[in-house]
Amino acid sequence: MNTRGLSLCLLLTISQLVGCGGSGNPIGTVNGKVTLNGEPVSEAYVMFEPVEGGRSSFGITDTDGNYQLTYMAENDGALVGEHTVRITTQRGAKRDDRGQITQPGVKEKFPPEYNTESTQQVTVESGRNEINFDVISDKK
Repeated sequence: MNTRGLSLCLLLTISQLVGCGGSGNPIGTVNGKVTLNGEPVSEAYVMFEPVEGGRSSFGITDTDGNYQLTYMAENDGALVGEHTVRITTQRGAKRDDRGQITQPGVKEKFPPEYNTESTQQVTVESGRNEINFDVISDKK
């Protein structure tokens, strides 16, 4: 998946979170911490995609690397079952109406096996789930 594809995927996930109504599907709350080479990672997008299909869940890490997933605007958590996890820090540059860069882009800190070519699988159970990601990488 290229950068544009990953960005589109993130936008679709965010738009799903703004949806209405309760899910009716079993969900478990999910929170945890993301570290890279032992250091917490802030502003990383964490996405859980159900392997069996269905709505993805999404969260953003805080300055201490902690995240909490949201399934829908009024429901925290993720569908119960197996998920592929994607973690990314990459952002495109933001521009104003004149095309001037107002915020520079951010390069990806995580290796592809955590985002575009994710090999990360987790199981969400009903109730509370603490799922941490301690990533070791030599990616510069």
